[in-house]
Amino acid sequence: MESKSDKSPTLKIVNIYAKINDFRIDSIKRILVLPVFEYFDSNSNRTAAFRYVIWKYPVSIANLNGISYVATQSEPGYTNGGKSCTLGPDAFASENVCISVLGHENIHGGQSSPWMIQQNIIWLAGGKY
Repeated sequence: MESKSDKSPTLKIVNIYAKINDFRIDSIKRILVLPVFEYFDSNSNRTAAFRYVIWKYPVSIANLNGISYVATQSEPGYTNGGKSCTLGPDAFASENVCISVLGHENIHGGQSSPWMIQQNIIWLAGGKY
């Protein structure tokens, strides 16, 4: 696993050499190693992907009661008045995007339901926040 300090992990090529009694054999095995987030995402395990970025990055999710993935959601993130957060496919563009969306949704989780309703009414009426 890459370290917590690797904030932009990329695909890596690893060369494996055989060695017997300090004698290196000429044969090489190359493997591709995916970053952890990409591995989870490529295997459609988005719950593990967002749990991984929560572990890796120091962003609070204290204002959220729950986080889940919704494949049909058009927004990257959504938090309802009950402080439940859902993440859509766009939240998984990269681990940096995912943690940014979670941090943003955590802010909404700390806002009161009446305030959110008022802001949505203003937005639906064509006003600005």
